[in-house]
Amino acid sequence: MIDVKTAVKTAMDYVASLFDPDEILNVRLEEVDRSEDERYWHVTISFDWRYRSPLEFAPNVPFRKDPRGRREFKSVKIDAQSGEVLSMHIRAV
Repeated sequence: MIDVKTAVKTAMDYVASLFDPDEILNVRLEEVDRSEDERYWHVTISFDWRYRSPLEFAPNVPFRKDPRGRREFKSVKIDAQSGEVLSMHIRAV
C-alpha cells in the first residue's frame, strides 16, 4: 500500500510527463482523497497553461501567463496497492 506522499508524487510526476515543461507553470497540489474502500487515491493537480496566440509560435517568444487567468485542473486516479496511475480526467471546479 502506498502512502499519501507517494500518491501525490506519482500524480505530480505523471502530469509533468504528459506536458511540455515549457507549456505549464505553477504546478501545485489542490486536493487528495482516498476512496472509501481504500483501493484508490484521487489526487487533483492544477497548473497555469501557457498562452500563446497563433502569431507567437516562434521558439524565442517568452512565457506569458494566460491573460484570461485560465487554470487547468487534473484529477489523477492511482491504485493504492501498486501505485499505478489508472486514469487522468479534467477536474471541473
